[in-house]
Amino acid sequence: MLRLAERVLIVSAAAAAWAGLSTQLYILATGPLGFGGGLWAFLRFFTIWSNILVAFVATTLLFKPNLISESLRAGTAVFISIVGVIYIALLRSLWKPEGLQLTADILLHYASPTFFVLHWIAFSPKSHLRWRDALRWLAFPLVYFVYALIRGGLEGVYPYPFIDVGALGPNRVAFNAALLMLFFFILGCIFVALGKFSRRVDVHGPST
Repeated sequence: MLRLAERVLIVSAAAAAWAGLSTQLYILATGPLGFGGGLWAFLRFFTIWSNILVAFVATTLLFKPNLISESLRAGTAVFISIVGVIYIALLRSLWKPEGLQLTADILLHYASPTFFVLHWIAFSPKSHLRWRDALRWLAFPLVYFVYALIRGGLEGVYPYPFIDVGALGPNRVAFNAALLMLFFFILGCIFVALGKFSRRVDVHGPST
């Protein structure tokens, strides 16, 4: 049985992710692209990929928590943390969303990351995380980067300015991608370190 505070956070994370995804898809599907084109555009962004994962993991935690491993919980927290950090640091200033788009923006880039990461910090089991998990978590952004670059090369449209091969050239994009992967790895190591610290506290008790 989930504790009240734990349930509030995970319900909030699931609701924010599902609502943000639904709102964003609605905006695109009812626009000039139509449903098919809107869905295709919807799947262009790492924000969407990560929020789909948050929605799936958070919903499953509500009903079948044993199906979600410690590593998957932590990896999802890493991915959605980076969504929030990269958006706030690099992307927020590039546009000014209004109306429904502002609602989707807040849900996907602020609410979903905040609720899910707070839940992970406060309530998720994490004592069995290993350093190799930080390496395994790189598979998710790596698959996305390959997908985004192939798709961008075919369409001539890239989801983010820092991986725009047409504007920056392949060498600069490769450098940017390497920096992002390093950022993913460092943040993953921080999450693993938090797990190891929690295990020490559990074993030895808080220091006095």
